[in-house]
Amino acid sequence: MIAMKILTLNCHSLVEENYQDKLLEFAQWTAKVKPDILALQEVNQSMEASAVSFETAEGFTSDEKDLILKSDNHAYNLSKLLNKLGYPMYWTWTPAKMGYGKYEEGLAVFSAFPLYKTSQIYTTYSKDFSNWKIRKALSVICDVKGKEMQFITVHMGWWDDKEEPFTHQWEVLENMVKKDTHCFLMGDFNSPASVSGEGYDYITAKGWKDTYNLAEKKDEGYTVCKKIDGWKDKDSDGKMRIDFIFSNENAKVEKSAVVFNGTNGGVVSDHYGVMITLK
Repeated sequence: MIAMKILTLNCHSLVEENYQDKLLEFAQWTAKVKPDILALQEVNQSMEASAVSFETAEGFTSDEKDLILKSDNHAYNLSKLLNKLGYPMYWTWTPAKMGYGKYEEGLAVFSAFPLYKTSQIYTTYSKDFSNWKIRKALSVICDVKGKEMQFITVHMGWWDDKEEPFTHQWEVLENMVKKDTHCFLMGDFNSPASVSGEGYDYITAKGWKDTYNLAEKKDEGYTVCKKIDGWKDKDSDGKMRIDFIFSNENAKVEKSAVVFNGTNGGVVSDHYGVMITLK
């Protein structure tokens, strides 16, 4: 196993109050801690913002045709800050759906290793950009010190959604995983680990390992501690572990820690992040 730090965060990005301050705080923390992989969800850009040239997007790569980066794209501006702070990373971004009626909401992956293959796929039946239930997965394949590894960021729907069932989304997602490659699935799965018989149990029954359980050191693991969008009408006290890093192999995890929770980094989103340290 290669020593690495892998982080996932539903960053909420442009929707957040005091957004610019939180973006800077996230960038400064990242430049200091130096995670090797960042898997981000709800990475937005305004629909009305002006387009930018790909020549200004250092480290960016994508296999998508007709992709347009806007000037306020969260990943684009995070990349520029990381460059200024001395921790440049390779990155990619894909739009998935319309958010809050004014954003192009998507997914991003940042990597300390060059991205030699990127791909994205709709995991929902619908591909209507205006449908708030649309879900996508974004994959990167990297050469990590001579070993090919895959990292996929996801933002899953809900277990009980009859129009866009969780099980279908998962089947599509698993087909994205490259055979005979160590893969990490990271993101907001909207499936509390404490609820039995639903999404979390479904994933682990498929053989995927929750790196939180593999970790030698860990905290309580909660990534949501208040009522947030999508959960306000659910039977929940607001305290949930719904953001995960799953591995298709028995990774040697030294530590799993909640980050950006006010004690381990400032609060920058309505979710906290999770970072694992591999031995």
